Amino acid sequence: MADLWGADGTAQIAMPGDNGDWTNYDNFLQALFTAIKQNNMTPGLDFEIWNEPDLNNVFWQRDEAQYLQMWGHAYSRIRSGLSGVPIVGPCSSSQPSLSNNWYINYYPFIKSNNSVPNYYCWHEETSGDDIANSVAGHKALISKYGLPTKPIIINEYALPEEQVPGAAAWFISRLERYNVTGLRGNWASHYSLHDYLGNMLGKPDATEDCQDQSCVTSTGYWGNGEYNVYKYYYKNMTGSRVATTGSPDGLFDIYATRNGAAANTVKMLCGSRLSDNTWDILVTNLDAVGLPPSGTINIHSYQFNYGAGTFDNVHVVDQGVFPHQYTNNQLVFFVSPNQTTGYAFELVP
Repeated sequence: MADLWGADGTAQIAMPGDNGDWTNYDNFLQALFTAIKQNNMTPGLDFEIWNEPDLNNVFWQRDEAQYLQMWGHAYSRIRSGLSGVPIVGPCSSSQPSLSNNWYINYYPFIKSNNSVPNYYCWHEETSGDDIANSVAGHKALISKYGLPTKPIIINEYALPEEQVPGAAAWFISRLERYNVTGLRGNWASHYSLHDYLGNMLGKPDATEDCQDQSCVTSTGYWGNGEYNVYKYYYKNMTGSRVATTGSPDGLFDIYATRNGAAANTVKMLCGSRLSDNTWDILVTNLDAVGLPPSGTINIHSYQFNYGAGTFDNVHVVDQGVFPHQYTNNQLVFFVSPNQTTGYAFELVP
């Protein structure tokens, strides 16, 4: 709703509740509710009350106290005007923790105001953000203030430089492990904001800021390197999640699934967070998929490269099938990604 209000961070504008006056905001909400109902937009709709309200003087251009008043004001009107539509929030740029003063004010307010969102929401889009830490911080806060457990949505994640195959696999692994819904951030602007699927597709004559008709009308889309990771994740990582643990340095992570009791259903997707290094991958309890305690297992490897840039046409590299010896019901093999590559591994008995 912040964008609809006009708070896009580019200009200083009036804010809801200025000088204690809510008239314009109430009129805005009523017009919005009417339009949503008239156009049958409630199925699948989530309501984000304001975008990144903790960014001082950017999207929310007043103090936190006025934001909290606005939150409570909007919450009650959404509940009455659009009954049943989930509310998500606060969708902050920073992450919840016991040391985050903004959250130390927000969480007690929503408890006392009886305005707890259906989904807790924040962003992971600054260098060093880690879902593992922010989920732990969130749990500590809701425990401290006696708030209910609700699903979590990270509805913006990954810096522009992290929108590469390896980091995409890293974020996927984190989101899956902590059972968090994620929405990849869209940093596109100008023409590209309206094309290229959030800069994961390219096409002939693709440019960031299209200035002529050729790039507007051209078709024949292809996926870039990051797109290939999400495509593999969607189409191949089926069945049940397998328990995984990221590397101790926090820079490498892996997501794994199996679709039944057979070894050939085991698939692993992994990558680093913009780091080139070598990490060992340890697979334990191989007997759970019908393998003997020792022997040889073949691994089919795929490499996801980034290419020459955002709109580069990149294909998945099939690295072939290679045998690996294993003992004591566990397998160890290594992977050495560069700062952008991701990998998928499939067991082939």
